[in-house]
Amino acid sequence: MLAKESRPGPPAHLLRCSCGVIVETEEDPMTAMNVVHMRVKAGREDEFLAVHRTFQASAVPGSRNFWVVKSGERDYIVVGEWGEMADLVQARPQMIANLDKLRPLLEDLGGGRGVTEPWSGEVVLHQRPEMNVESAL
Repeated sequence: MLAKESRPGPPAHLLRCSCGVIVETEEDPMTAMNVVHMRVKAGREDEFLAVHRTFQASAVPGSRNFWVVKSGERDYIVVGEWGEMADLVQARPQMIANLDKLRPLLEDLGGGRGVTEPWSGEVVLHQRPEMNVESAL
C-alpha cells in the first residue's frame, strides 16, 4: 500500500511504500533535459571520464540525474535531467566551467559545430512501463 509521507521527504509527486521504495505517480511534473554530443580525442577517454566523475551533479540545485553515454568509438552523449527549465538555465555557468576542463580533450565535430553539439528543452512526453512496486524489489 502506498502512502504520502507526512514528514519532510521526497517531493509531493513521489510516494513511498511501506518497504521504503520511492515511486513516481501520475502527478510527476514535467522536467527539462540537456543533451550534449562530444567526440573525445584518441587516447583521452580516461581523462574525459575522470573530469565527469569529479563534476558533482548532485550538488547543483535542480539536478535530478546525470548520464554519460558512449554512443560510438570515441563519441559520447552527456544527458542531464532537471526539475525544470529554470534549474537548467541557472546551472549553465557550472556546466560551462566543467566544459572548459573538457575542451582540451575534445575533437572538433566539424561543420562549424565546435567541440560540442548541445540541445536542451522541456520534456513534453515521458513514458515508462507500469510496474508493481512489490515485484520491483
